Amino acid sequence: FGSSALIASSISSAMALQVVQLNPYGEDPTEEEDEVPADDEYIEKMNKMLDVLDCEGNFIMAKRREQVQQKGFWHRALNVWVLDMSSGQVAVGQRPQTKDIDPGKWTCVSGRIASGELSLQAAVDALDGELGLPFEESNVHFLFSIKCQKPINAGPFQGVMDRVWLDVYAACLDEHVPVSSMKLDVRDKLAVKWVRIEELQQQFSVPNGEYVAPNNDEYSERLFKHLWRLVREHHKTHMLALEETKGAGAVNHLLGNSAAVTGKGDWHTGYGGAKIAGDTPEP
Repeated sequence: FGSSALIASSISSAMALQVVQLNPYGEDPTEEEDEVPADDEYIEKMNKMLDVLDCEGNFIMAKRREQVQQKGFWHRALNVWVLDMSSGQVAVGQRPQTKDIDPGKWTCVSGRIASGELSLQAAVDALDGELGLPFEESNVHFLFSIKCQKPINAGPFQGVMDRVWLDVYAACLDEHVPVSSMKLDVRDKLAVKWVRIEELQQQFSVPNGEYVAPNNDEYSERLFKHLWRLVREHHKTHMLALEETKGAGAVNHLLGNSAAVTGKGDWHTGYGGAKIAGDTPEP
């Protein structure tokens, strides 16, 4: 009997080792989740179904958010940067202190994408939910997708890696929207402010600063190239429209001799006080 028990124990250990080897993206998604005490709001959030992905972004199965975060599975999430095209500013919101990840820091609209939900629709819903800004899908532009992971430093999942396939969007405004007209969901954003793109770039380089900084340089590089490209294209379209209606003289007067968009990577002051990036190639 003792030998049989030892053999059975050895077989079980080998099977457990095999599961770890076959699932290098977190623990086995078929395992049962552990119990985590929670209030009603937490339960509602943790019951949200998310798509578990492999490290290549392929769908494996749908699991409750609670288990996805407990086990550190790869899943889909999004960032949406609200961009004022005329001034070259982005809206950033302050996360509540109750957040397990980056509490109290300033960042864009963000969230997890529910199982089976279209990424673009999730982005539009997040804009309305967090800031009370209704956007048409045509004004929300997909920029890029990137893998990101960072440790969770507080809460019931402390010490677990938060692993996401992140879809990054820009929600473009042709006219400025004052903060006072936004309707915040204080569970996600306590406050909102407008900052210039170059200021956001500077804040991203500050270690442990007031802003949620990307954990890889590729995110920052691609984000700012796309944001400046959108502002630059809007700027040029505005100038062409002005030239058609009021003539080239009006455009030259508005821009001034030093405001033409010229060399690669140069900064220039354009209409509305915006700084416009030069023609930097996209990745």
